[in-house]
Amino acid sequence: MDFFKSGRGLRQGDPLSPSLFVLNAELLSLLLNELQKHRGYRGFYMSSYGPQINHLAFADDFILFCNGGKTTLQLIQATLATYEQVSGQKINKSKCSFSVPSSATQRSIRRIEEITEMRHEPLPINYLGCPIYSGRKKLSTFAGMVSRVINKIKGWHLKLLSSEGRAVLIRHVLLVLNVHTLAAVHPTKGTIATIERYLASFFWSGQETSDRYHWSAWSKLCFPYEGGGASFRKLEDVCKAFTAKQWWRLRTTNSLWSQFVKAKYCKIYHPLISQWTAGKSNNWQAMCKLKYEVEQNILWRVGRGNSSFWYDNWTNFGPLSSSLSEDVGYDNTKITIGQEEDDTPIWTITYSGKFSVVSAWNALRQRKDPAPFDSKLWHKDVPFKMSFLAWRATHGKIATDERITRFGISLASKCCCCLSPGMIPGEETREHLFCQGQFAQQVWAIFAGMVGIAHMNIPLRTLFANYWNHKYINSVAAFVFQIMPPIVVWELWRSRCCSKYEMERPSVARSKCLITFNIAQLVNSHFGKLTVNNNWEDICKLFDYSLVDRCITEVKWLKPPLLFVKLNSDGSCVSGNCGGGGVVRDSCGKMLMAYAIPMGQGTNNLAEAEALLFGLKWCVQQEYGLIIGETDSLLLHNCIQGICSTP
Repeated sequence: MDFFKSGRGLRQGDPLSPSLFVLNAELLSLLLNELQKHRGYRGFYMSSYGPQINHLAFADDFILFCNGGKTTLQLIQATLATYEQVSGQKINKSKCSFSVPSSATQRSIRRIEEITEMRHEPLPINYLGCPIYSGRKKLSTFAGMVSRVINKIKGWHLKLLSSEGRAVLIRHVLLVLNVHTLAAVHPTKGTIATIERYLASFFWSGQETSDRYHWSAWSKLCFPYEGGGASFRKLEDVCKAFTAKQWWRLRTTNSLWSQFVKAKYCKIYHPLISQWTAGKSNNWQAMCKLKYEVEQNILWRVGRGNSSFWYDNWTNFGPLSSSLSEDVGYDNTKITIGQEEDDTPIWTITYSGKFSVVSAWNALRQRKDPAPFDSKLWHKDVPFKMSFLAWRATHGKIATDERITRFGISLASKCCCCLSPGMIPGEETREHLFCQGQFAQQVWAIFAGMVGIAHMNIPLRTLFANYWNHKYINSVAAFVFQIMPPIVVWELWRSRCCSKYEMERPSVARSKCLITFNIAQLVNSHFGKLTVNNNWEDICKLFDYSLVDRCITEVKWLKPPLLFVKLNSDGSCVSGNCGGGGVVRDSCGKMLMAYAIPMGQGTNNLAEAEALLFGLKWCVQQEYGLIIGETDSLLLHNCIQGICSTP
C-alpha cells in the first residue's frame, strides 16, 4: 500500500504546527549555510577571526547577508526556490525587501530588484521594532520611539488623573514602551531628552505638551528617594544597564553574537584593551565607555584557568594589570590548575552571583549622598500623592503666594486658612501655611501635644524630624507618628485650596477628622489584626500596650557525638570591611581552638564562607576527620547542601 498524501495541510492551532515550523526553519537555515561552500557565492565581508554569517533567523523572518553580486543573488534565489519546492511553503516577495549602502548606484539597485523581485528599502529601516541604520545616529532614526510615547499620552487626555495615577502610568507604561529598543541600541541624547521632556510634561500637566510650570527638573525627580528625588527611572541609566548586559554577555558567553563582536572589534586582544575608533559600531562605543565600571563587578572563580591571568579579576582585588607594571613577567606553564570546569564569572553585586539588569541599573544609576530626611519622607504605606506633596512642601516646590511673587506676579498675599474668628491671617509663605500659622499650629497641637513633640514656631523640616526622631512607647505609636507629617501637610494644603477656590471655611475639627480617617485606614492595612475606628481617642488607646506577641524560644548549644568535633563560625561585614571568627569544641564541650580574622573588603556572604573555611582547614590540619559545622547563614548552608548554586 502506498503512503497517503496530504491534501489540505494542517489546520491553524494544530499541535503539530510548531514542530513542522521548526523543521522547515532548520531546513532553510541548512540550505543557506551550504551556500557558503559554493565557489561562486560571495558573502558579506567579515573578520577571519570569527564566524562567517550569511543569515540570521527570528521566528519566521530571515535576514540574508551577501555582496549583491549577480551570481550570488542567483544562487540565493535558487536556494529559496528549492526550499519552496521541498517544504510546500511560498515566500511572499511582496513582504520582502533589500537594503544596500548609500554609495550603491541606481543601476545596481535595479539589477537586484530584477533578480530578486523584491523592493528596495533604504536605510534606516525598522525591523522587529528596532531601527537598523548605517553611519551616525540621527534623531529621525529614533522618531518611532518618541511617537509611541506621544500616542500613549494622547489616549489619556480626557482622563482625570492624580499625580499618583500619572506616576504609575509613567513607571509601568511609558518607561517600558521602548525597553526592547533600548536593549538592542543606544539612542541619541536628543531622543532621550525629547522623550523625557514629554514624560515631565505629562507628569506635571497630564498632557504631552503644556505651558504649566514644572516645579522640578525631570533629572532631579529621577534621583532615588534617599537622594532627594522621586525615584523615576532615567532613560540614560536604563541604557547603561542594558549596555552592561551586553558587556556581560560579551565577556562571559560564547554565543554567536559574542564570537562576532570579539572577532570584529577585539580580534586576538582582550576586550579590556580593545578601544573604540571612528567608524566602528555605536554599540561598541557605548560598551567601551562603560566597560571599566562593569568590570569592577565581575569576579572570576578559577577552574580550568581559561580566564585571562593578567586582565581578568580573579583575585577579588582587581586585575593584575591595574596593580602591577607591564615589566613584571610570569611563566604560565608553571601554574598548575587542577580543576576540570571552566572558569566561572560571578556578578558580585547579587547574592546569586548571576547578572540582572536591575542590579546593573542600581549600580550605575545617578545618585546623591543619601539623606535620612528624604528616605523617611517616602513611607511605603503612605499614598504617593501625600508623600509627593510633602516632598514638594519641604523642598519649596509648591505654589504658595510667596513662590508666585518670585515669578514677577504682584498679588495681595493672605493666608486662606487663618480666617476663623480670633485668627490673624498673615502672608502665605510655606512656613506660615504648613507649620507657623495659627491654623497650622492648632492642627499640629492636636497630635503632637500628647507625646510632647515640639511644634511651635519651628521650620517645617525640623518639625518633620521631631516626629521621626521621637522615642515612642510601642510599634503602633511609632508607625502612626512616622506617617503623620505627610498626611497633615496633605490636609493643610487641601484646606487651603478649598478655602481659596471653593469658598469653604477652614475648620480645625474637620481637618482633625480627615487626618484621623487617613491614619486609621493605614493602621488597619498595616496591622492586619487591628480594627481602628475613625476616632483619634481610640487610636491613642493603642499606644498603651505592645502588639508584639512575645514568644520565648529556648536556644542551646548541643555537644557533638563521641569522636566528633564541632565548629561554630560566623562572619560579618560593616561598610564593606569584613571579618570572621569561630570556635572548635570536642564531644565534651571543651574548647580546642578559637579564632578571629580580618578579611579586608568584601560582602557578608564572603565573610561567612571565609570564616567557615578557615576553621575547616584548621580541623583538617589537626587531623580531625569527623567534623560538624554550624553557621547562621542560610545561603551558605544551601550552597554546601547543593540546594542552590554557589554565588
